Amino acid sequence: MNPAPRIAIIGGGWAGIACALSLRRLGPRLDVFEASPLWGGRARAARFRLAGEEVTLDCGQHLLVGAYRACLEQIGEFGPEVAARMSRRRLRLASPAGLDLRRYPLPGRAGLAAGLVLARGLSVGEKLAAIRLMTSLRASGWRPAPSVATAAELLARHRQPARLVRRLWEPLCVGALNTPSDAACARTFAAVLRDTLGGPAGASDLLLPQAPLSELLADPAIERLRAAGVGLHPSSPVAMPVADEGRWRLAMRGARRPPADRYDHVVIATDAHAAARLVAGLDPSCARRLEGFGFAPIATAYLGWRADVDLPAIAMLDEDRQAGEPGQWLFDRGRQGGIRLAAVVISARDRLGHLDAPALGAAVAAQVGRQFGLPPPDGIRVLTEHRATWRCTADRPRLAIEALAEVAPGVWLAGDYLEDDYPATLESAIRSGRRVADRIGAAIR
Repeated sequence: MNPAPRIAIIGGGWAGIACALSLRRLGPRLDVFEASPLWGGRARAARFRLAGEEVTLDCGQHLLVGAYRACLEQIGEFGPEVAARMSRRRLRLASPAGLDLRRYPLPGRAGLAAGLVLARGLSVGEKLAAIRLMTSLRASGWRPAPSVATAAELLARHRQPARLVRRLWEPLCVGALNTPSDAACARTFAAVLRDTLGGPAGASDLLLPQAPLSELLADPAIERLRAAGVGLHPSSPVAMPVADEGRWRLAMRGARRPPADRYDHVVIATDAHAAARLVAGLDPSCARRLEGFGFAPIATAYLGWRADVDLPAIAMLDEDRQAGEPGQWLFDRGRQGGIRLAAVVISARDRLGHLDAPALGAAVAAQVGRQFGLPPPDGIRVLTEHRATWRCTADRPRLAIEALAEVAPGVWLAGDYLEDDYPATLESAIRSGRRVADRIGAAIR
């Protein structure tokens, strides 16, 4: 009887963890290597002082939507007590300037249609334009014309008024793709609209974690992998897979001793640029394509008040960079210790390159104060993920999980950049990791 194959996963973010969870039945014949001491990739937490209190918060604010089936299914597998820590709300997009668009609890498309008809802060012409856009996209199978490259071109093709673009479509595009509409991929933006606003009831629900995502995702996942006997290797940076008589060994970075095992399959579950370094010696052409991904930062400004201020659960902010108001979304993060917390998200942070973290925090605090009538916060902390997402443009490289199959059989790619129609999200990372696990499972049966 042949022994079960050995599998190595390089990367302990959500693509790698999802792949490992799907393959954990292999137990001790599965190893996961992570370069940092922390698991979870972007879904990790930071501990710092804010307004005199020690707080633990996500390194970047996360929002899930009801359409993220793989992500929500993964959370659900960790038990009802974990799933219960997600606050679920029916879609409502409301801003201080008066926009108020919600999805009503009606079957099928009726909920969104009613929401658009009854929306506040939009003219009759803007409502009709939004309905026309959604109807036309649905009729085309949510596939823009081949000549339409960017989200801005898509919106112009469907004659969306400038004010509607500024108040609704641009915030949704930047929030979902972390790329402004004049550069964002039209196909991906249409896919996001298909699965959220154009999806079934519940698909556009907003789900806000009530605890750091590391507690909801990474911690229980690592516990399950450890219990299954999976080899977990944090602080173990891999330099590259090396072919060895039809199998693979791992060369480590620095003076770290390489594992003695040879692997039948190696999954490279890192971001695209790290993957490029790992595969450079295997397939230089693939490495160059991976290097073609650009990255875009996201900043999260955490504001803390000692007083119990009145905050909306989730709100769109009225962004005006020229007026010094860069924030786009506000999330109530409840209380920790003696302070009330809010998270303000600034996607496409690189558009504000002239502002350092203190200046950005001060601008966001002033914006929130003006738009919601709140007192100045007692503490501000800005966290920036410089490689939060890849830049979701139409001309980005497109690769498959089996891109290395011909030159390096048994080496797979996994990551959020491999889901063709989706932006960089936890959902696309989990989908990718699961797809690789399915392919490996089929190969070893």
